[in-house]
Amino acid sequence: MIKHYLKTALKSFSRNRFVTFINIFGISFTLLVVTILFAFIDLEWGTDTPYEHKYETLTLNTMEMIAYEYDTIYHLDSNLINNTWTYDTLDYTTKKGEDIANALANPSFSIIKKYLSNVRQSDNKTFFTSNTYNIFLPAGKLSVSIKYTDGNYWDIFPYKLLEGRFYNEADIKNKEAVIVITQRLEKKYFGDQSGLNKTIRINGTKWTVIGIVQNPKKYISDGFVPYTHLPNHILNDISPLGRFTIVFLAKNKHQIKKIKSELKAIQATIEPFEDYTEFFFFPETFPEKFATNLMNSNAEDASKALQKLKARLSLFGLFFILLPLLNLLNINLSRVFERKSEIGIRKSFGANTTHIFYQFLFENILLSLAAGVIALGASYFVIHLINQSEVLDNSLYLNPTIIFWGLVASFVFGILFGVLPAIRLSKLNIVNALKN
Repeated sequence: MIKHYLKTALKSFSRNRFVTFINIFGISFTLLVVTILFAFIDLEWGTDTPYEHKYETLTLNTMEMIAYEYDTIYHLDSNLINNTWTYDTLDYTTKKGEDIANALANPSFSIIKKYLSNVRQSDNKTFFTSNTYNIFLPAGKLSVSIKYTDGNYWDIFPYKLLEGRFYNEADIKNKEAVIVITQRLEKKYFGDQSGLNKTIRINGTKWTVIGIVQNPKKYISDGFVPYTHLPNHILNDISPLGRFTIVFLAKNKHQIKKIKSELKAIQATIEPFEDYTEFFFFPETFPEKFATNLMNSNAEDASKALQKLKARLSLFGLFFILLPLLNLLNINLSRVFERKSEIGIRKSFGANTTHIFYQFLFENILLSLAAGVIALGASYFVIHLINQSEVLDNSLYLNPTIIFWGLVASFVFGILFGVLPAIRLSKLNIVNALKN
């Protein structure tokens, strides 16, 4: 039966080549855009190395401190002695007024060390900060991003190590001038030679390359060094606000809520700093952080931003799918209703409704799958052009997951815009069909 369906479908396609081309072009173009969109979604939301723990982490890179104006009310006792009034203070009350100053920034190293290093609900944690430096090479200036981290960084962000090793707690404690670099920096600094165990000069310091890691899909940094090489004025700063990010690792979403609750309790224990008496942490999960960045919202509105993003993406996705779907459905209806006479002849020779329904549904699925294969090939070419142009800091990839969902989308498209025409054709009256 399948062989018969296939022969009939191929004959139908060859008879109506222009209409077939329009169908394939419309479907493949839509699927091309969907596939590129999947590649961008995978870039941001995927869990490839080193993002395996992306959805089990809670990131804290924003805190606020507030100073208030206080009103003091004194209660006095007055006495008239020898025609002279005397006043004694019985007691006084202090009332908090409006906030007169507030500051918002990353937490400092002193806050991390004193208050956040022993969060009990977290399985593990890491802290880091970044800086950008210029390296002047014979070929020109090279701008590199260097991340200063602790030893736990490699547990929460498990990069794929290609050569050498990661630095450890002993390297950090002894302030060893060691660096782990990405393939990108190795290629630009050392060319085609291996950079392992060689030195690289950054910001006046000679670093020994002890490890080389694979380039992640999403650009993070070019190199990683122990945080103890930061200047003393950063590590010894007693201000609550600084430049650090701390990431907590949890077992599941339920534990993330517990970490948030513990952080809320910790913020109430922070000692006053100058005129600032109240402090607030704004930890974010990955979806919340993505939503605040995309929606240009503040960290304190992360939950609302995530809800708005979900609603807008749902509406966009619905509109994006329905518009081409309705267009293709209209084209397909026009194509199949040209075959009324064929349906009438087949029914007059005994073809039943079920066989006709499956025949036309099979044709639409076959057409969609063919368009899907074309779309995947075109997607590979477009992604290659995007990566070669270096318009993005990150690279897009067509991994097996994207290919799988691209083919699934093709199959679904075939069913969605093929069912209605197949039903209507299979139910045609023989006489009316033959009149055509």
